[in-house]
Amino acid sequence: MPELFWEYYDIDPKDHIQGLQKGEDAVPQMRPAYIEDHLYLNDGTGGFRAVADRERRFVDYNGRTLKRPRDPSHEAIFRDVDGDGDPDLYVTADFANPDRLWLNDGRGYFRQAHPLAMRRTSQFSMGLDFTDVNRDGHLDFLTADMLSRSHKRRKTQMGDMQVTESGIGLIQNRPQIMQNTLQLGRGDGTWSEVAQLSGLKATEWSWGVSFSDVDLDGYEDLIVATGMTRDFMDSDTQGRITETGRDSNKLEDLLLTREWFPKLPTQNVVMRNQGDLTFKYKSKDWGFSAEAVSGGLVHADFDGDGDLDLIFNNWTDPLEIYQNETAAARIAVRLVGHGANSQAIGAKVRLLGGPGGPKPMEHEIVCGGGYASSSENLIVFGTADKTEGLALEIIWRRADGTLLKTDVSNVQPNHQYTIHEPATGEPYQIPKPALRLPLFESADDLLYIQHPDDPTLEARVKHNELPFDDFAYQSLLPNRLSQLGPGVAWADLNADGRDDLVIGSGRGGELLIHLSGESGQFEGRMGPRNALDLAGVLVWPSANGKARILAGQSNYEQPDKAFAQPAAVRGFELGDTLSPTGFTLPGSPSTTGPLASADVDGDGDLDLFVGGRTVAARYPEPADSFLYLNQNGELKSDPVNNPALKKLGLVSGAVFGDLDLDGDADLVLALEWGPVMVLRNDAGKFTDATKAFGLHRHKGWWNSVALGDLNGDGRLDIVAGNWGRNSKYEYSYTFEEPLRVTYSDFDKNGVVDIVEYHRDKLTGEMVPERGRSCSTRAMPFIGQRNESFELFGSRTLEQVYGECLKEGKVLEANVLEHTVFLSSSTGQFTARPLPIEAQFAPVFGLNIADFNGDGKEDLFIAQNFFASQRETPRSDGGRGLLMLGDGAGMLEVVRGTESGLTIYGEQRGSAVSDFNLDGRVDLVVTQNGALTRLYRNREAKPGLRVKV
Repeated sequence: MPELFWEYYDIDPKDHIQGLQKGEDAVPQMRPAYIEDHLYLNDGTGGFRAVADRERRFVDYNGRTLKRPRDPSHEAIFRDVDGDGDPDLYVTADFANPDRLWLNDGRGYFRQAHPLAMRRTSQFSMGLDFTDVNRDGHLDFLTADMLSRSHKRRKTQMGDMQVTESGIGLIQNRPQIMQNTLQLGRGDGTWSEVAQLSGLKATEWSWGVSFSDVDLDGYEDLIVATGMTRDFMDSDTQGRITETGRDSNKLEDLLLTREWFPKLPTQNVVMRNQGDLTFKYKSKDWGFSAEAVSGGLVHADFDGDGDLDLIFNNWTDPLEIYQNETAAARIAVRLVGHGANSQAIGAKVRLLGGPGGPKPMEHEIVCGGGYASSSENLIVFGTADKTEGLALEIIWRRADGTLLKTDVSNVQPNHQYTIHEPATGEPYQIPKPALRLPLFESADDLLYIQHPDDPTLEARVKHNELPFDDFAYQSLLPNRLSQLGPGVAWADLNADGRDDLVIGSGRGGELLIHLSGESGQFEGRMGPRNALDLAGVLVWPSANGKARILAGQSNYEQPDKAFAQPAAVRGFELGDTLSPTGFTLPGSPSTTGPLASADVDGDGDLDLFVGGRTVAARYPEPADSFLYLNQNGELKSDPVNNPALKKLGLVSGAVFGDLDLDGDADLVLALEWGPVMVLRNDAGKFTDATKAFGLHRHKGWWNSVALGDLNGDGRLDIVAGNWGRNSKYEYSYTFEEPLRVTYSDFDKNGVVDIVEYHRDKLTGEMVPERGRSCSTRAMPFIGQRNESFELFGSRTLEQVYGECLKEGKVLEANVLEHTVFLSSSTGQFTARPLPIEAQFAPVFGLNIADFNGDGKEDLFIAQNFFASQRETPRSDGGRGLLMLGDGAGMLEVVRGTESGLTIYGEQRGSAVSDFNLDGRVDLVVTQNGALTRLYRNREAKPGLRVKV
């Protein structure tokens, strides 16, 4: 049989087991075309019938019939992924072919999962397994790829880097990334990919994977079979092949040169589940010391002690057999099915009252499905110190598709239970959660505007973001700086008592306002086309009674931007049209970032702070910020404070608030490569009080900042948005050993060069973050000093760069968690990370408000960032998140199905208002390159409206 393996399941309500055959040769190899995947239906006599395309067994999400995929498929598993009792199907695929998740309709017909169900998948998907990683009651799964844990091997396998477009406004696409992906179930048919946060993104060149509770603590650990006959990703060998005129991507050339590639035996990997959504490497501690090329792995209780032992099937070496010597208490369960389904395939077993939680441990009986392997169907639950109150619950899947439940009470640790499926019984109905209206409902339909050329047409206007090559000037930028908008603000522009909406624009777009009407509909108006990107927006009082809008204007995307200094702030006025006023504030080499206003000098009018986001083409040099005082209605540069604001840092967020309770407005700033900075206002003069408030040690990539009293002590607390924990940097730093960047013109070509580095946890040495190709492109001397990828990957930072780094300036970041800084009576702030779900993606917009009307401050965060450089996957683990406060500083996450907030794009600005005057806090969230989302609060307890 040329195909690699089979997976069996009863996919339709008949008493027959079906089979899926996956299309790949037993010896992995590259080929120009792949064999079709096949589904075979059991005819009840032991024979199988191939499903034909005309039967429409497989359709896409929109119901269109699909032909059998021609993918280099590695593994297929039938599992009840969506929890409706029917077996669904996941098939992994190698190379650029997509993984496929098919949901069963209960009749044996499959529909592809929604495009937004998974935001990204592994590129070279091989092994696959399912479990409930964090015991929240939702099924999670991991697909294995080939990313190494070793710094050296990662650098030798990176190859050449070419700058690519980031896909502005693409939301429903599903990128593939060369790493393991851990899909964390949300319970609503969608998953958030969190392998980087969990520590599971890299397990070497991986094949078979299995979740199994090795130490019997109630949480499933991960075991991975690893290794490869040859390291076909080795960049030096690929370069040698290219030099001979051959192409390593062509099968015939690869076969001629395969012996050139180094062999790649590796240790198999086991990662211990620590119960907090993170895993710890335990291979050596748990006995995996041999290096081999392993493919399949299977579990079975070989010694009859009630736990699962392990076999690795090695490609070129003898089998490896491991006895599980864990002494912890356990309960073993074996099911005997009724009729032809003697192994009870499809049944689920739950242990009630066991350790961990909050939900019970659950296993589903499957047949096959492993990578070239199939394990014994013995279920083992660890019970830790639990000795009483333990019970088993078994949900059987019957031949007719119905479910039956069996309860076994008073089960005891260190016993094995054999449970037979009853022949008859009352059908079991899967409990459905109580229906509750979500807190928010979409009000996007209110934001339609008339087409400027045809008043009979209406449309929603998305944020305009034109492509821009950030890397043309500085190829080693960590991320693009051209896709940080749009900003958004609420204000009563036409003095009718209703808040109106102001939305910024990108280069080539228009400032947009939506005037709120009595009918609840908004009237949209567009300003003139902007030549530059607009940064922060705010509404400014005007002497003539007309509303004035101030918009920061960035010079970052201006041609010859390193030398241009256009106006930093422009004014717009609302009359019959939205038009420029002629008001401007002078520009500087620094690009404009956030705007903030307050009465700084105590004279009864508003003054303006203009934050410097970066210096074009000179990142991460500190940028200049400016304060403008309002003098008789005119904004004048503040000669007292502006000298201290020069080269303040990379300001990404700004807000005024009275932190020290002295009656004037202090300034709180979010800095990239720096702390959350506090400038204390003393009679109109700012002094740096960051250290005095206890904030100086928390250096991060802070994106945003907001103030509110979360702990109810009458003092303002600080919430700061950062990069989160689900990034490639997560395991490259600690609070004591930060990420670092050094910058200077190292190769003396007039361009500021950027060198990111960190201490490698495996070797203890300082190593560069970026690879040889991109570093050489920015600084050619790197390639000359390090003639091979092998040499580059083997060397320390100092050996790679030599003495030149000594001339660079160094910045640090030791906190990437989104953090709330709680105030205290001592004047010091205490840092507390936001809940783990908030850490799945970067945060930009922040809003503190009483969203549910209980009198306590809550928090909304706007998430995601797609504009990363090629070596970094986009950050798409969030969809906006609401957290409810308890009034004592703690925040509880509200699931998207309960909040009604599910926004999958690059969320940026967010703002709150009671736009419909019903006494509830509503919300607007912008998306970069995509549509703005408006949400109406419909379930909160109404409060009093007070206009200040």
